Amino acid sequence: MRDGNHNLKISLKTLSGFEYKPEVKNKSGSKLTVMDDNGNILHEGEFKSFTANFMRLLYGNMCGSGTVTATDLNGDSSAIDGYPNVKMHFAGGSGKQKFGIGVGSGSTAVSNADNNLTWVAGLTYNNVVLGTPAIDGSTVRLDITREISNSSGSTKTLYEAGLICGAEDDVEDNILIARDLVSVELLNGKKSTWRYTITVDFDGTTGGFVRNFLDSLIIQWTRATASASFSKRSEHTSVVFDNKMWVIGGSMGGFTTFSDVWYSSDGATWTRATASAPFSGRRLHTSVVFDNKMWVIGGRDGYYYPGDVWYSSDGATWTQATASAPFSGRQGHTSVVFDNKMWVIGGHNGYANRNDVWYSSDGVTWTQATASASFSKRRGHTSVVFDNKMWVIGGRDGSSNLNDVWYSSDGVTWTQATASAPFSGRQGHTSVVFDNKMWVIGGNGVGSTYFNDVYSSPDGITWTRVLSDGHTQWSKRYGHQCLVFDSKMWIIGGYGANGDLNDVWNNRKQLESISTDDTLGIIVGTSDAAFSSTDTALTAKISHGTASGELEYGAFPDSLYTVEPATNGSKTTMTLARRFENSSGGSVTIKEVGIMSVNGLLCRIIPATPIVIENGASEIIAITFESEV
Repeated sequence: MRDGNHNLKISLKTLSGFEYKPEVKNKSGSKLTVMDDNGNILHEGEFKSFTANFMRLLYGNMCGSGTVTATDLNGDSSAIDGYPNVKMHFAGGSGKQKFGIGVGSGSTAVSNADNNLTWVAGLTYNNVVLGTPAIDGSTVRLDITREISNSSGSTKTLYEAGLICGAEDDVEDNILIARDLVSVELLNGKKSTWRYTITVDFDGTTGGFVRNFLDSLIIQWTRATASASFSKRSEHTSVVFDNKMWVIGGSMGGFTTFSDVWYSSDGATWTRATASAPFSGRRLHTSVVFDNKMWVIGGRDGYYYPGDVWYSSDGATWTQATASAPFSGRQGHTSVVFDNKMWVIGGHNGYANRNDVWYSSDGVTWTQATASASFSKRRGHTSVVFDNKMWVIGGRDGSSNLNDVWYSSDGVTWTQATASAPFSGRQGHTSVVFDNKMWVIGGNGVGSTYFNDVYSSPDGITWTRVLSDGHTQWSKRYGHQCLVFDSKMWIIGGYGANGDLNDVWNNRKQLESISTDDTLGIIVGTSDAAFSSTDTALTAKISHGTASGELEYGAFPDSLYTVEPATNGSKTTMTLARRFENSSGGSVTIKEVGIMSVNGLLCRIIPATPIVIENGASEIIAITFESEV
């Protein structure tokens, strides 16, 4: 199977000598297209230049990094584990040159060893726009687009373009994974649009890459469960406590409120700590972890705005710290722990939005830091602690949704980091601190406009769009919760176009350990049903075990027969392998083979001749990937 014109091929072999190379009957080709600001084509040609770095990152995407390293822009060897979840991360922000699509003046022949471009000064790079994989005939297509302008004062002649991905915005340890030769004259004061179109082909009879393969190159989020044990809800709270994630209260449809408490150590299995805590059912409250306890502060129950404060050391037994804190009862406020105190910031008291700030070191006695902070009165904002400061991000001030960002080191004096971040004004979004950045995730705009975009910032001033609104990984929502647990960001529940949700997502990516069952790695099945690019699983997977019809799945990747990416001239290959043993009491026939990652099925191959493993025998199944510049 050939992937467009850039020669990514796949083949299947067994140790006993069986070999199968699917052939594609229809190819539409991957392309690099360059247009001027009037839409005229300046360059259009085949894109066929994934370098060895691409295969190395693909290996990490499928089975963890092993000992594989990539060569960064500096020419240094970089461990794949250093890249965010081993994904092809292209979403460079505005002004980021060495991230996403880059251009240069180098004209040397394309080589597998290419790791950098000859950068050109005086060009302005806008945001990278990452499309959503789409089915087009017998191909799946992904568009990556960027606008690049010339403000140098003179014409620039560009002879090369490339795709750069990595862990950080615009740094030298990012990775060039593709390079193509072009010839484009960009006049001073003019802009150009560069678009890489990556396609993978499939065939209904022989199989191939599924749409999720391209998704897996850019995807950041994996669903832990589509339907958690707790009921669908939004406007709840979540914290990390006692090495578990917790969900507290919330509402369904904005009317039915809950006072139940749930916890989970993996995001998939949830246990109820209590069906009815002694505090009233509520939504739009806040929760923090302080003094080795979980706390619940304020919120709304119907038309009642309790100003109470509760705490628990186990999630089951709750104690009231105060029935009526001196700050008025409120909803849509935020709370953080900072300077060994709990803080309450802004919100709505049933009559008006607030911008007062309060703190307490015991939950009983509360002190007002300021009655009127510099930021406007608001609700539905978010707050985090970052860089030894408290931050306030967005929200609604009564008539408008906001996208301003403020910070304070004492709760009294607040400084505006930016009056208008690049994300649209919103409320009901979430924010966390992760990977030394602040993050804004989802939210609600005007009316029933919901978002699922993701932005990050290292300083509160410069924000980079990490995921565009409208992506297909998790649905648009507001009133959800996000937290950081087990070195991952998590999204829990919320409200979207189809109502309340109880799904749970995290941004895990690669295999984090060797797989020894039938859930990840090379998997096999018994069906030769027609291939579909939307396949998400094998049609009839053979289970791991020794019962009738089962096979014992060996460790993946198999240490003896797996071959990490290696380059030979213009070609780079890698082989993923797994041993299957038959102790079922009868022969087992394999008619479909796939690779399953934590992001789902990546490919499904239907061999023309089935693979038969007799009882008492074993077989090695190996899948080889080959690319050629």
